Amino acid sequence: MEHGSDSERPPAHAGEVVRCDPADPDTVVDAVVEAVARASGTEPLALSPLVGVVDPDALGAVLRVATSDSTISFRYHGHDVTVRGDGRVAASDPGA
Repeated sequence: MEHGSDSERPPAHAGEVVRCDPADPDTVVDAVVEAVARASGTEPLALSPLVGVVDPDALGAVLRVATSDSTISFRYHGHDVTVRGDGRVAASDPGA
């Protein structure tokens, strides 16, 4: 998991962007799953549990203290996922 500014890691390239409330860990998890499902053309329930890739509680804890330009990036279901402190969640296929 990476945490830094926009200048350290560019946003996900062409893909899906979903908004969430960065102060609510449940909406963050839902937004990650929704963005990846859209980007991969898969039903959200068909994806493996996010907890196998990132701890949702830790993700929420970091976002609660993050600034609006902070980012957390990781790979999930073969996609690059970037969660921003302002509530944007982007998922993209790294091969696209």
